[in-house]
Amino acid sequence: MENKGNYIFIADEDTLSPNMVQISRKYKPFLKNILITNRTIKDRIKNISQNILNDCPNQEIIFICVLRGAFRFCRDLLKRVEKDSYQSQCVHRLEFIRARSYVNDVQEEVVIEGLDILDLKNKSVVIIEDMVDKGKTLMKVREAIWKKEPSSLKICVLAYKRNVENVYVVPDYIGFSLPDEWIVGYNIDYNGFFRDMPHVAVLNDEGKVHFRSN
Repeated sequence: MENKGNYIFIADEDTLSPNMVQISRKYKPFLKNILITNRTIKDRIKNISQNILNDCPNQEIIFICVLRGAFRFCRDLLKRVEKDSYQSQCVHRLEFIRARSYVNDVQEEVVIEGLDILDLKNKSVVIIEDMVDKGKTLMKVREAIWKKEPSSLKICVLAYKRNVENVYVVPDYIGFSLPDEWIVGYNIDYNGFFRDMPHVAVLNDEGKVHFRSN
């Protein structure tokens, strides 16, 4: 991903020390650096909301939140969409699915839950995901939703990780382009930890060991 486009490019050197922001003492020793502060996330969400509404000014949008990682981003984004939508005729509703793929540092087979009960035929759909790592999980989600025959399907992600394997999906709405690191925070977890941290950070090697699943 190039250093240009409709997203914020976070260069490898554009980071903060964990000591520069407020973080729980249980997490701080296990963070390499801070990539995105919560304030920056909130500012970026305002722009993403406007882009979505500009693309769908007179439509009903079905937002599909991919649990659990995307929940916080989805919640904050839809709050912003609700504030901004008074200027358009756009209405929306929210649905949830779960896509499971990670155990420790290894990506395994994708299992999608909750999609079978959704009626998406001839609907405008926006998938909300936290982060595209290699893109395989999101590719499977997109393929499964297309089988439900929506009239349109767009993808909105908080973060897109830059690595050579991330070639399967290019989202329509991207918050941030991030270095190829192990990302945690803002509901992006490592074995259930770091969801409650308000910022997006890089997990260090000590953290991978300390919070490793037994």
